[in-house]
Amino acid sequence: MTTFIFIILLLGFVYASVFYKFKEAKQAVVFDTRNLTVFPLVATLVTSQYGWINGVFEVYFDYGVPAWLILSLPYLLLNLAWIFLSKYLRNQGIEIKTTHHLLRHHYGKWVAIIGSLLYVFALMPFMYIHMGGQVLSSFLNISWFWAVLIFAILSALAFFKEGFKNVVKQDQWMFFAMFIGLFIILISLWLKEPHVQSLQSFIPRVQFNRTMAIEWYLLALIVFIDPAVHQRIWSAKDNHTSKKAFGYALVFWLLFDILVIGIVSQVRTLDASILSLQGIFTILDPWQQLVLAILSVAVILSTANTYFFIATSTLTDDLLKVKSSVTRWVLGLLAMLAIGLVIYLRYEDKTVVAVLFDFYPIVISTLVFPMVFALLPLPKLLPWQVLMQMIIAGAICVAIQLELLKIPIFEAQSAIIYGMIAAALVQILFQLFNYVISKKKR
Repeated sequence: MTTFIFIILLLGFVYASVFYKFKEAKQAVVFDTRNLTVFPLVATLVTSQYGWINGVFEVYFDYGVPAWLILSLPYLLLNLAWIFLSKYLRNQGIEIKTTHHLLRHHYGKWVAIIGSLLYVFALMPFMYIHMGGQVLSSFLNISWFWAVLIFAILSALAFFKEGFKNVVKQDQWMFFAMFIGLFIILISLWLKEPHVQSLQSFIPRVQFNRTMAIEWYLLALIVFIDPAVHQRIWSAKDNHTSKKAFGYALVFWLLFDILVIGIVSQVRTLDASILSLQGIFTILDPWQQLVLAILSVAVILSTANTYFFIATSTLTDDLLKVKSSVTRWVLGLLAMLAIGLVIYLRYEDKTVVAVLFDFYPIVISTLVFPMVFALLPLPKLLPWQVLMQMIIAGAICVAIQLELLKIPIFEAQSAIIYGMIAAALVQILFQLFNYVISKKKR
């Protein structure tokens, strides 16, 4: 019965997303005319940034409460910085509506093209379709192939109907579904074993080391270069609205962390063998499984819709300059099928954390410094220097990931650490070079 209800809800979501009052999507809705007020902005910020729910549970199951220090705290701190920095992004100019435009404005055509290609590669929602496939496969008891295909289709819906405007509408409903669902699951688990958790439920199964902590803090830098964050800042009604939204969002992100930690601790009290979100289904009653499936799909789908739309729109509008809506649809369908195929063939037996570490290091290493210096009123590198920086940092990341290069400084071969070190060194050298040249010209 619960499976039937879940399928009906999914079909209802598809109908509401595609067929109800259908309107053709155009680039203008990426921006939503800078009219978002506080609550819609808070809802879409919170749901889109915490769509990595399977990975969050996985890390907390492994590392316990201390995981908050390496997983959640860096994201909270960097999002706190947006309260003060969002005005710089909004003041870039009314003609700058996408991250591609921002890179092109400051560094020229080729930096924008390479940066956008990296965004398309890293932000296609591989992780989220992987997670959604896990949830559907566990709850509906269907094969990995069909679970991935179904979730890939669901993830693409926003691209085919009203774009970002539709994403924001859905995020407001998913915001409530996420928190109501988390509260219900936590209370349900507590009622199964209504006593204070033993200290054992809070103790990490695995201890994180120095390298791992550095990697997670560097991964959090995605907050500064994420087009989804830029998109929402640009869409705010004004600077004050943007600042307030990030302030309130911080409270809800912290609440999300507290609820997840409570659920993980209670699950470990009930069954210490459970190590993932999917495992929680095994100790829940059918109606509770339905709640967990709905909240999981709501959280994951919110982020998957956002990133599929951004990545595919970057490809069709910023890079290929596609004018035909039919061509956009065809390219969107091809992207959807390509993502599903990659996840099905490569990542069935891998964790979502492995997917994260495959895709994020290269885009963070290559784009953090150019984006931060574009954002702030600081001396910027010349376009050819930024290209060199991106090529060097990206090459080191790829070489380490493919095990073609070994640098024995840290105990683990970390692509993101060495990529960021390379990018920082290039930034410093070129800044000094430009400073010396400017002194000589005087």
